[in-house]
Amino acid sequence: MRPWADQRAREQWHDDILYVNRIIELRSGVECVVGGTVCKEMPLIPNLLKEYTAERVVVGIKWNNEITYTSEKDTITLEDDTSRVRLALPASIPVSSLVTGTVLCARGTLSEEGNEFVVTDFCVPGIPIQPDIPLTINGDCYVALVSGLSIGAPNNSLFPQLFCDFIAGILGTPEDQQLSSSIVHIIEAGNSIYSPPDSLISGTLLEKESHMASQIDIFSEADAFFCQLASMIPVEMMPGETDPSSLTLPQQPMKPFLFPLSSQMSTFHLVTNPHECEIAGRIFIGTSGQNIENMRRLCKEEGITLMQKTLEWRHLAPTAPDTLGCFPFVEDDPFILDQCPHIYFAGNQHEFATNTINGESGQRVVTVLVPDFATTQTIALVNLRTLAVTPFYFRL
Repeated sequence: MRPWADQRAREQWHDDILYVNRIIELRSGVECVVGGTVCKEMPLIPNLLKEYTAERVVVGIKWNNEITYTSEKDTITLEDDTSRVRLALPASIPVSSLVTGTVLCARGTLSEEGNEFVVTDFCVPGIPIQPDIPLTINGDCYVALVSGLSIGAPNNSLFPQLFCDFIAGILGTPEDQQLSSSIVHIIEAGNSIYSPPDSLISGTLLEKESHMASQIDIFSEADAFFCQLASMIPVEMMPGETDPSSLTLPQQPMKPFLFPLSSQMSTFHLVTNPHECEIAGRIFIGTSGQNIENMRRLCKEEGITLMQKTLEWRHLAPTAPDTLGCFPFVEDDPFILDQCPHIYFAGNQHEFATNTINGESGQRVVTVLVPDFATTQTIALVNLRTLAVTPFYFRL
């Protein structure tokens, strides 16, 4: 990550300024460029140590998904393996626009007191190189992006079945049926299985046994549903926050024994989260949405803007492991973007949104917020020929 940021800095500012390799080498009053990793200190973030020292019952940090934890007291620090320095950002670069884990090069001057680096500009690694699209497709064909099916949830059996009937071509107008016949692939971006609230799981032994029995019924229903889908079209199923998979990212594929019927089909694939695949020469990279939701709570940016930022930062989940759980990797970081996708999606979002990003080297990326199906009854259809993305709504 750091070499990419250094290269971008030299391309942007050339050699007419001093480049400092390590923060410990900064000198007061000398304008220079220095690189490192952002550490954002936010007093409002729930703190497990504070919970413990206050002698409260520790059940893990509880995040409120409806609010952000930004405040005027937030500060930005740049650190490397030698030292750290506080950044004084100009008004044009709000503190709320950055998150912990971002790698950047900052241009500015160390204050006379030596306690902060006064920034005039900064640059990030930038969007990676994008492979050319090798194939030209004659005619429109689509990939369906869906998330948050929540199969087994109370009063939620109708709309998933409508989605399945739409894929089968037995639902809607002749135009809808023509559209469904052009869908060649489905990516299910997490939260496909209903997970009841904790309050419904706790209780007496009898209540817990009843819950276990209901979960078995839910998985049977989900298995039958995906078996029906996979009999018509290839399906790739990613785990999400509520699905039975590892809690930390990258989430591993759900176990085949949970879907005994579907797993026997060659068109049904249990994949990881994040997930990367290639369909007709178009590279798809996406997550089940945990990375975007986590960053949304830590900065004042919309989800579609955060997706562009993660592309420019070349990292899918910069806030991991600070505020987003991830498996500890020593040598390789699986969230680093080595190549630029053609389609970049995030599942389980509050609403549908899409944007086209044009990079400095000719990259063209279409970002997609895939809405939660259980609450919006909406899927996203990606046209493989034009890369245009349109929502499709299921309404009664």
